[in-house]
Amino acid sequence: SINYHFDSGDTSVTGDPNQMQQVFVNLLVNAIQTISPRTGMIQLCTFRPEEGGTLFVDVEDNGPGISEKNKEHIFEPFFTTKRSGGTGLGLSTAKNIVKAHGGDLVLLHNEPGKTIFRVIIPESPEMVAEGPGDGLDAMRAGGNEITKSN
Repeated sequence: SINYHFDSGDTSVTGDPNQMQQVFVNLLVNAIQTISPRTGMIQLCTFRPEEGGTLFVDVEDNGPGISEKNKEHIFEPFFTTKRSGGTGLGLSTAKNIVKAHGGDLVLLHNEPGKTIFRVIIPESPEMVAEGPGDGLDAMRAGGNEITKSN
C-alpha cells in the first residue's frame, strides 16, 4: 500500500516540474521494488517546519533496508544492487536534480523494515548552474511553481 500525508500548509516550491517528477518516480519505483507484494508499505510525507522555509519530502518503505556495504555507494553513478535492469543512475541523477534546485537528497534512516529518503527543497532555490543543456534554463529564466495536486 502507498499512504501519504501532505502538510496542510503551502507545499509549493519553485522548480522544474518534470525534473522533480523524475526524482519522486525514481524514489517510489525503488521503494516498490524493495517491498513485499503482500505486506509492503510506502509512506510519502511532506512538511515545512517554518512557513516560507524549506520543504521536506520523506519517502519511507518497509523493505529490507540498504546494507552497510552498499550504503556509502548508493548515490554514485552506475552503482546498482539490482540483478537485472538497473543502470545505477537513478539515485545519482535524482540527487543531482535536487542539488541543482538548491536542495539535497539524503538517506535519512536505514534499517530493515524502515528506510527513509528525504528530499530537501528550499522554497526559492538559488539555481546551481551545471552548464548548458542541463535542462534548467527555463527555471533560471523565471521558474515554474511546483504544487501538490489532489
